[in-house]
Amino acid sequence: MAKELACWAQYPDFMTVTQAQVLLNVGRATIYRWIEAGTLPGAIQIGDTWRISREMLKRYVEGHMTRG
Repeated sequence: MAKELACWAQYPDFMTVTQAQVLLNVGRATIYRWIEAGTLPGAIQIGDTWRISREMLKRYVEGHMTRG
């Protein structure tokens, strides 16, 4: 499972874009593209910065995983 449970626990409840990109191993532009498209749940803007709910991101990833 995408960086199993213990890995998720080391991140704060609301992550920065950088933390989300490191966790998911995707580019920064990908995170912003998902935010702009409205496909990344739990993304909230506070001033000029974005924060992403760890729990919502985890659910999003689990919902898009393929079983192999």
